Amino acid sequence: MGLTEGYINNYWQTEDLIELMDYLPKNLEAFSKISNGMLSLKIFAKINHFFNKNTLKGSKKNIEAHYDLGNDFYNLWLDESMTYSSGIFYEETNNLSEAQENKYQSISRYAKSKRRSKNT
Repeated sequence: MGLTEGYINNYWQTEDLIELMDYLPKNLEAFSKISNGMLSLKIFAKINHFFNKNTLKGSKKNIEAHYDLGNDFYNLWLDESMTYSSGIFYEETNNLSEAQENKYQSISRYAKSKRRSKNT
């Protein structure tokens, strides 16, 4: 499992994701030498998870850490719609904006079909 998947699956957390994303690429060579494969990361993840449990207080802290990052962070990897969900890539050549538009159109078609079926 990769670092990103581990983060998504809540195997590890950080108080400053932006700082970590800046730090890791700059120190990747040294980090890979120290990590001894994924074993060290797994140990680190277990320790970190222990200290960041999803208790009521911990959950509030975790939510704030994920959602209070501000638009500067999200502008780095979202399209201009700032949609925080996956788009629909009908073509390999679709860019992120097109994929998001595809998703909006799909949602609209679905909602219209639901309305029609409800009215019949």
